[in-house]
Amino acid sequence: MSVTTVWAYDAGQMFTRIQTRGFRCLKSIDQRLGAFRALIGPNATGKTIFLDVIGLLSDLMRNRGEVWETVQARSSNFQKLLWMGNGHAFQLAIEAEIPVSIRQAMAQDKRFQDKLDDRKTIARSNARST
Repeated sequence: MSVTTVWAYDAGQMFTRIQTRGFRCLKSIDQRLGAFRALIGPNATGKTIFLDVIGLLSDLMRNRGEVWETVQARSSNFQKLLWMGNGHAFQLAIEAEIPVSIRQAMAQDKRFQDKLDDRKTIARSNARST
C-alpha cells in the first residue's frame, strides 16, 4: 500500500500521523498524513483496513475512550481484529495538532492551576510554621 499526496491545505485540526501494529491485515504501518491523501495499491493490500483504523479512532473519540465497547462493536470475535488472527492485542497511535484556541485555553488553565498550587504550597508552609 502506498499513500500519495495529491493536494494539501492547512491541516491544523487533523491527525498528522497514524501508526498501527498488528491490526487486521496491517502488520505495521507508520504513516504521516496531510489534508488530502489518495490510497493507491493493488487489491487486498490494506487500503480499506487503513481507512477502518481512522474509523475506529473516530469511534473511540465519539465513545469517549470506551475501548472495549468500541472494539466489540467492530467485531464480536476479537481474534478477527488481530494480525493473522494471532496474538492478544493490537496497537494504534496517533499524532495530531492541537488547534491554537485549545492550546491557549490549556495554557490559561495551566497558569490558573499553577497559581492554585502556589497558594496551596504557601498555605501548607504557613500551617507548618505556626
